Amino acid sequence: MKKYVLLFIFTLIFPLCARAQTYTISVFGDSLTAGYGVEKTDSFPAQLVEFLYEDGYKMRVSNNSVTGDTTQKGLQRISDVVAQMPDVIIIEFGMNDVIQGVPIETTEKNLARMISLAQKNDIAVLLAGVSVPPMRKDVLPEDYADMYAALAAKYDVPLYKNILEGVADYARNLYDPKLLGKDQMHPNEEGISVMVEGILPQVKQILNALDVKYAR
Repeated sequence: MKKYVLLFIFTLIFPLCARAQTYTISVFGDSLTAGYGVEKTDSFPAQLVEFLYEDGYKMRVSNNSVTGDTTQKGLQRISDVVAQMPDVIIIEFGMNDVIQGVPIETTEKNLARMISLAQKNDIAVLLAGVSVPPMRKDVLPEDYADMYAALAAKYDVPLYKNILEGVADYARNLYDPKLLGKDQMHPNEEGISVMVEGILPQVKQILNALDVKYAR
């Protein structure tokens, strides 16, 4: 009888223990998530952890985004990020590739290698695309949207189509000046809040799935 009572108590407590697991998310990208032009406490990673705490998720969020990074530079850095063994990595690159004229095939190949390396190390991936401006003759904004979608399908990872959702849709020349900084290109504090609120449901979905993983 005592054994069954203990088993019943364990059944009640174990899900709570799994829920108390402290997860680590790595935000890995460029200036759009690095916190360019805002205080460190207002950056995308800082606001993400605040929103998650408000919803009861005990989290650590590391800022591994670097202003100006292309996918090539990201590829050179990802081994160091993977070595930190985060539970989740949000991969956000592409805008600087467009600006610097990097062939879209190279961008796709670099992103694919990042995703593959994370998955090989049992790190859950959330791929964040970006709505790019029509500034090049060799490639269209929709080509980038298709590229992100194809990568998500190939590697079976969730895709957040536009990291600037609600702030700017550069493919359609739509943006909210009130949510952008002085350069009218990067999000300000309020803009970052909109970004975080937009991506939050997918982040929480991944974390909830990890609870199941740790409970096994």
